[in-house]
Amino acid sequence: MYRVHLYTTDPTGLDLFDAAELDAMLTAIVIPENRADTEKVRAVCARANRLPIAVHLRGRAVHSDVPPADVAVSWLYSQIIHASDLARYPSGTANFHGGFLPKYRGANVLQWAIVNGEDSLGLTWHAMSEAVDAGPIWAEGNIAIDSADTAWTVRKRMVEGGRSLFPQAWRAMLARRPVRIIDPHDNPPWPSRRRSDGRVRPGLTRRQVKDLVRALCPPWPPATIEVDGIDRAIERVADAPAPNSKTYTTSDGTCVYLVLRDPS
Repeated sequence: MYRVHLYTTDPTGLDLFDAAELDAMLTAIVIPENRADTEKVRAVCARANRLPIAVHLRGRAVHSDVPPADVAVSWLYSQIIHASDLARYPSGTANFHGGFLPKYRGANVLQWAIVNGEDSLGLTWHAMSEAVDAGPIWAEGNIAIDSADTAWTVRKRMVEGGRSLFPQAWRAMLARRPVRIIDPHDNPPWPSRRRSDGRVRPGLTRRQVKDLVRALCPPWPPATIEVDGIDRAIERVADAPAPNSKTYTTSDGTCVYLVLRDPS
């Protein structure tokens, strides 16, 4: 039986271990300091069923009094795991990453992929290393990004796809048989998105405006446009005039209508 530390910010991480053939036993759950007070992490703690819960302080190693484990699994985690922690797991580590590697290393790549007009999103389980999203790949797949999708609808399919791939990744990790090795120097990590990255500026195509708005749907900070010196949140993009909308002229001279959210 392999003892596991689960690093997660999302209660779906606990569902990874439903498959009996994994021969796995959780000995602790690690939650990140920067998400400890969120609704999702509180849901993780509520489902912990008396398992020890360790709060991982940003930039520091997890406290040494956490019960030991052979394996670390990271699922939708939001902090860098210290190199000294990675060395604690003799049977391996596995992190789920929603993006093709190495093209989409780094943070917020679900949003970056949609903003960039991609028609698919990678699903990748890889070994953790000091370099971000650069370890050997245990399992990989992809899901389609439809033109009607938002980041939230893609995320739902991403979660299901990642869970489905996990048994394959688990077996490859324990056997030390990666499906692919990547070079971390091929592509630098994408940065975390800033609020200013979501501003609709002059010179975008119709497709670029729509992709930006659907990538920044709730619960993430929205796309915005400046109106009378104030950044206004955009609810959706319409092809015809709509109430509470602002006309935007695209790079080819056509018009779309940015429906603004109620500021209240």
